[in-house]
Amino acid sequence: MTTLAEVIDFIEDPNAFDVLYDGHKVSFQDEYGLSCGSNGEWFVAGEEYGAEVLIHARSYGDAWEAWIDERPTISEDEVPEAYGVDDSEEMKAWREAHPINTWSGPEYEVWSTAKLTEAKRILASWGDAARNEERDYPRANRRL
Repeated sequence: MTTLAEVIDFIEDPNAFDVLYDGHKVSFQDEYGLSCGSNGEWFVAGEEYGAEVLIHARSYGDAWEAWIDERPTISEDEVPEAYGVDDSEEMKAWREAHPINTWSGPEYEVWSTAKLTEAKRILASWGDAARNEERDYPRANRRL
């Protein structure tokens, strides 16, 4: 049980406390304000390994944006994978049309470069289709 004094101390300095979720420590992000009667919502976000952060925000969208903004930037070459292009039907078809016999050496380097070029093309086509309201905008494979 938490006392009122502990709640007030948390409002004044949340970083002075360890926040636990499912038995492990998570970081805390206040995107809405804990004092002055702020009645924001609480969200837990994390990758495939579980909860990483507790976010106090006005809405799910605000919490999502705040969490994504705090994530490490990925390299441009990893963007298609982050948006699920590697698992898409388009990329599966490309891999079937462009089989590879080796996973090292010059042949692999050429294949890998061509695969990345195709992945970027697919992701761009998804963005174009979303702008034309033919599909939803692609979302990175991150959960909130």
